Amino acid sequence: MKKLITVIATAAALFRPCAGSADLNPKLVGRWPDQSPTRPSKVATDGHYALVPASSNLQVIDISDAANMRVVASLEVSGGISDLAMSAGLASVAAGSSGLHIVGISNPIQPRRVSSFDTSGSATAVAISGSLAYLTETR
Repeated sequence: MKKLITVIATAAALFRPCAGSADLNPKLVGRWPDQSPTRPSKVATDGHYALVPASSNLQVIDISDAANMRVVASLEVSGGISDLAMSAGLASVAAGSSGLHIVGISNPIQPRRVSSFDTSGSATAVAISGSLAYLTETR
């Protein structure tokens, strides 16, 4: 199962069921040609944009046209990117030994670091529910 998830994330493919039909089988509608030296294993979306880690950079990808996805911005994140989640124009980034970073994506062409929280260990995963970010860490 993990291998399948990795393959889909690596290809950065966008799937969706056929609209207006009873067929709920995924159909490939676009692919992002990843050129980064390290293959991304995470993706988060919010509206017409997706966030994908590339080494220690957070890439903002315009996905409004699935056939022509493109990187519109990139932001360096110290500590690397273990996980990420997006909600309401904000990205929560689990950044290993650098803790949790909150990145503003309200202007996707100019993402900006809004704040950070230094954890006592290494931030490994993050999820958002409402106005709360849930973070796991290893010590």
